[in-house]
Amino acid sequence: MKHHCSITKLINSEDYEKYDSGLKRLTEIYISEFPDENEREPLKNILNRVKGKRTEYDPHTFILLCKYDNEEKIIGGVIADYYLTSKCLHITYVFIDSAYRGIGAWSSLKKGIFDTIKWLELINNLTFNVIFFESNIPEKTDIELDSIDPVLRLKIFSRINARLVDIPYTQPALSSNLKEVHNLYLFCIPLVESIHNSIDYKIVMDFLSDLYKSLNILSPMKNRTFIKMKNEIEKSLVNGEIKLKEFPV
Repeated sequence: MKHHCSITKLINSEDYEKYDSGLKRLTEIYISEFPDENEREPLKNILNRVKGKRTEYDPHTFILLCKYDNEEKIIGGVIADYYLTSKCLHITYVFIDSAYRGIGAWSSLKKGIFDTIKWLELINNLTFNVIFFESNIPEKTDIELDSIDPVLRLKIFSRINARLVDIPYTQPALSSNLKEVHNLYLFCIPLVESIHNSIDYKIVMDFLSDLYKSLNILSPMKNRTFIKMKNEIEKSLVNGEIKLKEFPV
């Protein structure tokens, strides 16, 4: 029997209100798939952005929910932020219920991501430069604090047209009571032809600046971690470009 996964898009207040009943299930999967609380932004902050309760530096956010066959039960999803200033998207979370892996949910979510990007480009009259996302560095990750073997996760992500951004990346604390995360790779999926073996330094720094500001670090150039990361990046620049590497699997 061939199974079918359908995608529901939550991108604004109207969409959110239509699907409010399914968000309890979203919360359950989100927490179970990201057991390390330092890697898990408070879901209420994410949902507030979808509902339109954004502050000046908040990103725009959309959520894709994946349902199985004709059931209303949510089996996975994607949470992504996008920044109109730096023209970058950030896939912050991909989560699929372990009981439903291997039935096409990830393929459906990937298609949903790119369909949503095309729609966002159309309504905002712009072209996004790149999609960024993180994944755990296996040798630096406590397997007890991960819902899936980080090597397996890398193998899954390697099937998309993504490259490793060769920088010493640090994810800022996702809220005031959480810690910075140092065990993550930063990857990118190019959306324009000019990004292939390298990426313009300014694109990456504009994105990092947007990310830090969105997490209440309003002056990144006064933040010790941001400055250290910037200085390390600048040491390895070639003609103003940051090298992109093959997937580390």
